[in-house]
Amino acid sequence: MAVNHGGIVVVATASVILSPIVVDQPTTFELVCVRAVIGSFAAIVVVLYRPGSEAVQQKFYDELAAVLDRFATYQMPIYVVGDFNIRLDRREDPHAVQLRLLVDCYGLLLHATGPTHQLGGTLDAVITHDKIGSPARVTVEDVGLSDHSLLRWEVSITRDSPTPVAVCSRPWRHLDLEQFRSALSTSRLCQPDAWPVDVDDMAALYDAELISLLDQLLPTRYFTRRARPSDPWFDKECRDAKRLTRRLERAYASVSRRSAGSPATSAAAAEAAAAKSTWYNQRRLYR
Repeated sequence: MAVNHGGIVVVATASVILSPIVVDQPTTFELVCVRAVIGSFAAIVVVLYRPGSEAVQQKFYDELAAVLDRFATYQMPIYVVGDFNIRLDRREDPHAVQLRLLVDCYGLLLHATGPTHQLGGTLDAVITHDKIGSPARVTVEDVGLSDHSLLRWEVSITRDSPTPVAVCSRPWRHLDLEQFRSALSTSRLCQPDAWPVDVDDMAALYDAELISLLDQLLPTRYFTRRARPSDPWFDKECRDAKRLTRRLERAYASVSRRSAGSPATSAAAAEAAAAKSTWYNQRRLYR
């Protein structure tokens, strides 16, 4: 109480549910993290305050990076806001340059604002995902209660309904290869005397015969699929890791079913334990 700065609170209306998120407290700035939920909209709000009376240290960026490591990959909007006490309006300031580079490394966006302090200078900032829940603009408003101005932004809390897509496919897993081979051997494709001379007619015959056989053995199914948007950071490496995790999960389930249906042996138990350990390790790596 001996000083008139510092201390963080997160305030919301009664319709917003706030849940605190426990994080390791840094030593170079104050930090409060909450999950805010209103209706079907949920977001992570990270509020910080770095004392301006202390010089900016490299440890500040290390601890801020640890916070971004925790939240930057969440599949919901994230808002890192607060008083950084770094002159963001000075483009050549080394601290401002380092902060922007750190934000860019995590695929986040540092929103541009005007001066946020009554003596000039941009000391406060709003950092969000580049696309997920990103506000169109952040405005600066002087409410007369502090030497720092209020930063205001708006986002839509309604989600666009995914556009349904009509899809037709065949259940290839249920194809009986022996039955297909038998039907193919009696078709015109295996009767050279019935082949047309023209190559285009031959290609048309090939398509027509195969489609006719598949329609009999494996009828086409029509259904509606709702596309789910993917996060911009979920790249090929993430998809490959997810695919491998699912494959190892199925392998473990298969081993467990075999061991359950046969007399209990040490070899079967060891195989199930090894499959489970491999799956768990890959799932941990994927996450």
